[in-house]
Amino acid sequence: TTLPAGDYVIEGRITVERWALPPPAVTFDFRASLASATVSIGAVRCDQPARGGVTCGGEWWRRVTREWLLVSENADDAVWSHPPPRGQRLEVAWDAVPIGESIVVRAGFTRDGAAQAQAAVRLGVWLDDVEVGRVVREPAFAFATTTVHTHAQAGRSARVRFVIETDDNAGAHFAWDAIAIGSPP
Repeated sequence: TTLPAGDYVIEGRITVERWALPPPAVTFDFRASLASATVSIGAVRCDQPARGGVTCGGEWWRRVTREWLLVSENADDAVWSHPPPRGQRLEVAWDAVPIGESIVVRAGFTRDGAAQAQAAVRLGVWLDDVEVGRVVREPAFAFATTTVHTHAQAGRSARVRFVIETDDNAGAHFAWDAIAIGSPP
């Protein structure tokens, strides 16, 4: 039980201890490092500049950009990543990412996407050539958190890829944010 600050009278044989543990260390912020990511759909690289990111094929909506999006009641700074059509995969990748205990992913649809999307979006988390986690979001207005445990790979660097796909991309206004977490300092 957490007690508010103040004076307390303790009777009997009780030992009160207070621990101030450091928070986990963020080893990599994927959203903040979007400019250094490689973005592609299949073998086609997305490299046309657009609003703090890139477009894929010149379509304004088919972009991977860091922007404020209505994924919560107050909006969040997130990565817009509209999935490609069924059968294609959008990949956002970084090289030499320090791997810690976990990768924490927040993901979901924008308010409009929640109302329009017809299928779930799947976001796979890959270290090098191995999928270590999968985040699935059904159309809903909920920017939810999923923790992908990476402690078995901790202490090394890896190519980290987020692979985004869906069975129906119409109206799938989708966004995500992620950080790699290490051990406390």
